[in-house]
Amino acid sequence: MAEKIPAPNGKPEHTATLCSSFYLYETSEEEVVRLIGNLSEGKAINENYIPTKIIKLAKYVVTPILTRIFNKCIMKVSILIV
Repeated sequence: MAEKIPAPNGKPEHTATLCSSFYLYETSEEEVVRLIGNLSEGKAINENYIPTKIIKLAKYVVTPILTRIFNKCIMKVSILIV
């Protein structure tokens, strides 16, 4: 089967655009609500012993707080990287 794969001629296309940096974008409350809504309730309880079902039920209460925490962390990491 390996004989049927054509040999590359030169540098593969997908490596031409690789770079050694990345950027973290701030998140929005809408994204956090969506991600909380997608959490699986069948998974183990987290290290704080808060069941996923409770987090999902309280998502509109915790979302503004979590969004602010996430964005502050992203900003701090961005400052440290630059």
